[in-house]
Amino acid sequence: MKKIYKIQFKTFFLFVFAFWSVSCAFAEKITFSARHMYGSASANQERTILEGNAVIQTENLKIRAKQIELSGESYRYVDATGDVKGTSDDGFNFTCGKMRYDRKTGIVSLENSVELTDDANDVNGKAQLVEYDLNNEVAILQIDVNLKNKNSLCTGALAIYRKKQKLIELSGSPKIVRDGDVFKAQKILLDMTSEEITLDGKVQGSVSTD
Repeated sequence: MKKIYKIQFKTFFLFVFAFWSVSCAFAEKITFSARHMYGSASANQERTILEGNAVIQTENLKIRAKQIELSGESYRYVDATGDVKGTSDDGFNFTCGKMRYDRKTGIVSLENSVELTDDANDVNGKAQLVEYDLNNEVAILQIDVNLKNKNSLCTGALAIYRKKQKLIELSGSPKIVRDGDVFKAQKILLDMTSEEITLDGKVQGSVSTD
């Protein structure tokens, strides 16, 4: 029999649950708070909606938004909308208009004016779409990509940021501008450790000799 519940408070409340999947593939404790909460639960399908200064904390990700929805079997999916802000346990911070987090795969999908920062590697990025793999610490940025690292400004239609390896791969009319020097090619690789730039295909550029 389907169970339906509705809970509403004028002040903040905090719930702590331990959600365990049948296979234990993505078992973890989730804590959350909000001004309002409502949802339903049935066999293999749960749905909880948090509204008003909603906050959710999983074992490796903290999310704040105007609204957060948990859904799917064992609350596999976390969807957030409205002034979304997030921080992962590996120091990856982001803001956007909309996001989805798949707790089973560890993939965080971000949309609408996405901005991300990685203070450990001095990286700041902007794009319209970003997919971040929490397990492998790899971010894929698409559409109007703008990445800054130290004195390098990277732009293009697509960028792959490998946090662990400290590498940025650019494609789709990629360009890097550094201290007045300009580098263009079909594909560009920036090694943030050595600050070395590798150009591949239809290489163009200009450098200052001053």
